[in-house]
Amino acid sequence: MSKIEIINQSNTLWNQVSLDDYENHMKHSTVGQLKMLSGLTQKYLVKYHPKSPLFLGIAGGNGLEHIDSTSVQQVVGLDINEAYLQQTHIRFKDSLPQLKLIKCNIDETTETFLQSDFIWAALFLEYVELKNCIQFMLNNLAEKGVVIVTIQSNNGNGAVSESGIEGVKVLSGQFKRIDKEIIMTAMSGFGLHVANEEENILPNGKVFLTFAFQRNEAL
Repeated sequence: MSKIEIINQSNTLWNQVSLDDYENHMKHSTVGQLKMLSGLTQKYLVKYHPKSPLFLGIAGGNGLEHIDSTSVQQVVGLDINEAYLQQTHIRFKDSLPQLKLIKCNIDETTETFLQSDFIWAALFLEYVELKNCIQFMLNNLAEKGVVIVTIQSNNGNGAVSESGIEGVKVLSGQFKRIDKEIIMTAMSGFGLHVANEEENILPNGKVFLTFAFQRNEAL
């Protein structure tokens, strides 16, 4: 039986995209995002050694393979697409028994699920209502926890990169461009301060900007 909790039901463009299409698009040689995000996940897991990580937009669980199951107390993954969560459960139910999966539309809740010391939100903020999402993260963030955010700088490219996979193109209708200034201003308004940032260039010229935020009083 799948360990998936249903918080709310929502019609979303994400439910029109199969996990196969999404992952094949993300790992396409001209896109290169799946491998990059997996590497970033590993890097920041090693840096912060979280005990209770929370992943927003977990999709098929890319990056969860880097979690040491002997060092975490719980792992929570949220996504709006139940089929994605079902596949993530199948992939990690044996290697990561602490994993709890929740079907949830962040635009419709600020519910507290846990006090996480590590919230991961990669390529997520572009698809949700920003202020509500930040409030959600704060409600689920431990006092000295860290929020890792990755956004994309398109550098003149389209919202959804070209890969030849037609199924993902529908997501362009939900994508909202977020630049560094927007994210910095929004996070600062909620009392979050950037502790670290980095830039990574993808094969098609897009740039990933990754930021680590903490509460101001935690620094």
